[in-house]
Amino acid sequence: MKRTKKVLVGLLAGLSVLSGSLGVSACGDTEISSSAGEATAMEKVYAQYVVYAQAEGQTPLSYEEWLLTIKGEKGDKGDTGATGADGVGIKNAYINADGELIVEFTVGEPKNLGKIVGEDGSQGEKGEKGEKGDTGAQGEKGEKGDTGAQGEKGEKGDTGAQGEKGEQGDTGAQGEKGEKGDTGEHGEKGEKGDTGAQGEKGEKGDT
Repeated sequence: MKRTKKVLVGLLAGLSVLSGSLGVSACGDTEISSSAGEATAMEKVYAQYVVYAQAEGQTPLSYEEWLLTIKGEKGDKGDTGATGADGVGIKNAYINADGELIVEFTVGEPKNLGKIVGEDGSQGEKGEKGEKGDTGAQGEKGEKGDTGAQGEKGEKGDTGAQGEKGEQGDTGAQGEKGEKGDTGEHGEKGEKGDTGAQGEKGEKGDT
């Protein structure tokens, strides 16, 4: 920023010298007279400032803001001067590769006003660390990612607890007839049975 101000002061100083020596008259508060239809000398100086600021990686001021940085307080109204001879207008102004201000006129040869760009200053001290900013708003949900590769087989888990008893299954099919078993042991003698009921009278037999 300081370097840009030096360039600005140099440009204005050079134009002030030319304005005094060549009879360039002020037009209004901010403009310097030029040929009709052409940019004013002040606008050309501003254009050179913009080029230089951008080359330095800085954001140039607007034309109105730039004018405020160079415009002084309004002075008292001066006396009307005598009519002067036709002056020489400024056609163009620029800074060459050597940092010298070159001014071209509507009549005659260009004039070199000398070097107006100073050497780069030493780097300033590092500023203090700023405070931590507020947490940003929650971002939108991202799209679903692709399915990942199959992972390796995990280790065998512990044996689970005993499950509940299942329901009774359906009756199985009839099995085949088994082989004849061995003769069983002789059973014990049974108790005497009860006297039977009186039988009916039989029919008379043949003689």
